Amino acid sequence: MVLIDAREVNKDYHNGEVMTHVLKNLSLCVSEGDFCGIVGPSGSGKSTLLYVLSGLEPPTSGSVLLTGKDLSHVFETEMADLRQKTIGFVFQFYNLIPNLTVYENLLLPMIIAKDHQPKRIEEALEAVGLIEAMHQYPNQLSGGMQQRVAIARAIINRPKLIFADEPTGNLDQKSGIEVMNLLQKLNHEYKITIILVTHNLEHIHYCTRKIELCDGMIVSDEQRTL
Repeated sequence: MVLIDAREVNKDYHNGEVMTHVLKNLSLCVSEGDFCGIVGPSGSGKSTLLYVLSGLEPPTSGSVLLTGKDLSHVFETEMADLRQKTIGFVFQFYNLIPNLTVYENLLLPMIIAKDHQPKRIEEALEAVGLIEAMHQYPNQLSGGMQQRVAIARAIINRPKLIFADEPTGNLDQKSGIEVMNLLQKLNHEYKITIILVTHNLEHIHYCTRKIELCDGMIVSDEQRTL
């Protein structure tokens, strides 16, 4: 099943009279079960592509279909529902709410989605190996543990797809390996499709697909056997 179908996508940014073409006539399909690693030099458009594919930013032209829905024709309320129930996000910075416990940080997205099932909090924390940290606050955890909480938050509403933008960029090597192993586990065992933006080529070893960008265009798209 195709989860994302991007067709002839362009993305431009304007700064006064200066226009920068970041994505250039780019087409890409992502199927259920893929673990895509998007790589490329700085400024090649990696993060912009992730934001456009996830609906965080609209393309200047072209179309993006997410689970069959053309994002340019989706009302904001429906887009919010997609973000709450179909896709999850993991960023370089954990964005945990400091005055809430781990449990409360995971409870919040369920409240927003109006799908309050506390048992899922324990399940998500068990998946990331942090059940013992349930009642701790973010500042009581290491950076790697906070990122694992952020991943638990991303899967709390059982999404089909996770977008991860440099999720290890703020971590030491050991914590980064733990996070990559966890993402691979979510892909293999929980069947969550993952789109990962990374500058670290070592991370491609965890991926089933390597997509390389250069100057806003896909220059290679390779299936990998793990």
